[in-house]
Amino acid sequence: MAAEPLIEARPAVRRRVAALPLPVPVLLSALFIVLLAAAVAAPGWFADADPGVGRITESLRPPGAGHLLGTDMLGRDVYARMVHGARYSLLIGLGAMAISVAGGLVLGLLAALSGRWVDEAVTRVLDTLAAFPSVLLALLVVAVTEPGTVNVAVAVGVATIPRFGRVVRGEALVIRTADYVRHAVVYGRRRWRIVSRHIVPNVLRIIPVLATLDIGLSIMSSSGLSFLGLGPSSPTPEWGVMLAESRDTLQVAWWTGVFPGLALTLSVIAFTTVGRYTQRRIQGGRR
Repeated sequence: MAAEPLIEARPAVRRRVAALPLPVPVLLSALFIVLLAAAVAAPGWFADADPGVGRITESLRPPGAGHLLGTDMLGRDVYARMVHGARYSLLIGLGAMAISVAGGLVLGLLAALSGRWVDEAVTRVLDTLAAFPSVLLALLVVAVTEPGTVNVAVAVGVATIPRFGRVVRGEALVIRTADYVRHAVVYGRRRWRIVSRHIVPNVLRIIPVLATLDIGLSIMSSSGLSFLGLGPSSPTPEWGVMLAESRDTLQVAWWTGVFPGLALTLSVIAFTTVGRYTQRRIQGGRR
């Protein structure tokens, strides 16, 4: 008799879940991104402890009431460093994304809308760069410049330009042969007007999808470079730096590396989930 209400409640729960404006994974990912943005804008709302100050007497304290996620080797609060580190990791990812989107958009449109020789030259350059792993290209850029927060964002952004450029070029070539563009040519519209009113606006529709997908990859790549010592330096509370600092204490204090790694993983999953959902909606709208 006691099981009947539970059985009857399950369809009601399913109907409520189906009535949500977004799928549950996408909704949770969007909420997580909102929390990240809030942590970037006002980290003091979430953690009042100073991320750069610690007491050596509280070194490697496990998670508990005094320190929610424990302390690191220098007695600094791991939770406070994670919250303040969201600003560095997310801003580096956004900066890298902006560079890759701008560079890829310019090169992709240049290749698709210029003559045959320009298209072939730009395409070969993009294909050659795309043949190398993006992390390797980022390492090369950092080696040419020097380690640092800004240089890591530039390195990751430059390394992902080929991926954006190839996608933008392909999309522009498809739009260029669309019927409404051909009709505009037949009606004698000027070239710059066709490009500005028909081709570029339609190409820009794919940018939010590419940008959302790229932020997660940029955060992961920049954190990887920071882990190797090529990004922000200690005591900057950046997630990659925190992972690098936890290498010597991970066996005795697992929380110093697990929680920053979890924050990094969840961020990549959240941005990728939202980006793929947006991509499916745009593709479905086209059909």
